[in-house]
Amino acid sequence: MRAIIATTILAVLAATAAPAGADDRKTAEKHFRTGERLFSAGDFVHAAGSFEQAFATLPLPAIAFSAAQAYRLAWAKAKDKDPALLQRAVALYRIYVEQDPSGDRVVEASAALGDLEPLLGKVTGTGAAAPTIPKLTGVTITSALPGVQVAIDGAAPVGLPLVKELPVGAHTVVARAPGYAERTLPVATVDGALVPVEIELDALPARVTLALEAGSAVAIDGRAAEGDVRRGVAVPAGRHLVTVTRRGRRAFAQEFEVGRGEAIAITARQPVTSQRRIATWVLYGAGALAVGAGVAGTLAYLSDADAAALADRRAARGLSIDEVARYEALRTERDDRRGLAYGLAGGALAVGFTGALLYWFDRDEPRGLPAIAPTVSGAGAGVAVRGAF
Repeated sequence: MRAIIATTILAVLAATAAPAGADDRKTAEKHFRTGERLFSAGDFVHAAGSFEQAFATLPLPAIAFSAAQAYRLAWAKAKDKDPALLQRAVALYRIYVEQDPSGDRVVEASAALGDLEPLLGKVTGTGAAAPTIPKLTGVTITSALPGVQVAIDGAAPVGLPLVKELPVGAHTVVARAPGYAERTLPVATVDGALVPVEIELDALPARVTLALEAGSAVAIDGRAAEGDVRRGVAVPAGRHLVTVTRRGRRAFAQEFEVGRGEAIAITARQPVTSQRRIATWVLYGAGALAVGAGVAGTLAYLSDADAAALADRRAARGLSIDEVARYEALRTERDDRRGLAYGLAGGALAVGFTGALLYWFDRDEPRGLPAIAPTVSGAGAGVAVRGAF
């Protein structure tokens, strides 16, 4: 709930940029975010101080309400009840109710006034001194990221949020968090003020390494992977889908999830496709037909050579009846073997071409992974499951 309220207040701050000035708005936003993080951490006194700085820079009723909440809880939490904290809470609640009578928190502010005003009269009588917010010289360091630790001027790292008293001058803050790149920030402190420092870090990319066959095409989340995936490529932290395709191999698809700075190794299993096995046997068949054509052609050549020798003998001295019969038989044998060779050669070409087509166009595409999505219709609600099974 507080996150929604804080977002609303920051949106209001953004809307006031034109009349208030961009610099004032940014300063007020920074102080308000610091106060919000301190409030969430239970440091209500320093949260009130940050809200007061935001209110002083940009006096919006919503900021006054947040400051009043911090003062009220700081008073309730303190062992030594400081009436000034209660008085300031009441004053800020009144500002909010008077300046924004239709605000979202008016009911809550009015209820708080109903509880606190009688109590304030009992503990203070007619009045009280100003709230005793510590006037420190130093920094207030916060971050929206989890697990951030900072080291100031080489000291041991400590967690956030942090209110640290420092001497006036230049200081160095080194921020670290798991899964994020380290960052060094120069900070200058001023006398009598807590300088707000917001830590923002760049997320470290994750790395994915694939074990696969050479010549494979790799896509991550539908886009061709850049770089050598066998050595590892960077991907943003989160959930991804990797697909691996290669001609003659079954497509590989796998979802994986990696955190910031993590590394994952995936083995792409790529069994041979049925079409590739068929293409291989078809090409073997084409090769056998080609060998048969070669043998038949060789035999046809030998028959033709024998027939040619008899033809030369007939021209020189003539042939006997048996030799004439032998000559005619050789010519018939030659023609038969030549026709067989042509037929086998043609078959080898046709079968080979078919095998080549099967081989070349054998590319398996990854099947869609099952997905579940909610559905709503006039007849009711449910879920829809899509994908290949």
